[in-house]
Amino acid sequence: MAVVDDCPHQNVLQKENLTNLVKERYRLLELYCGIGGMRFALDAARIPYEVVAAIDINPVVNTIYQHNFGSQGHYQKNILSFTTDDIENMKLDIITMSPPCQPFTRVGLKKDTEDERSKSFLHILKIINE
Repeated sequence: MAVVDDCPHQNVLQKENLTNLVKERYRLLELYCGIGGMRFALDAARIPYEVVAAIDINPVVNTIYQHNFGSQGHYQKNILSFTTDDIENMKLDIITMSPPCQPFTRVGLKKDTEDERSKSFLHILKIINE
């Protein structure tokens, strides 16, 4: 419970009986892992985790990710190939994502869900909710 012990809001956590949510180590899936920004954030927040898988399709950022964290559990893979069973079988606690934002920004073509880059994000949202 080291995470809770150092928390300035420990009394709130205990009062609302949230301390049972704290785990010794969370099982993490990193989608669109890029160079590992979300993982750096978890480290900075001192959240204990084990990476079940880190996925990105971009070979350039994959090289940087592997330099930062090693290659164990890291895959160059298209997120569209994931199934509901894949997600369930990983027995995850946390899923981090940094999907392409260009389809949804105010600058640019503004294609929203019609943009090819949004397909994998919409796919993962669909299978997570199944």
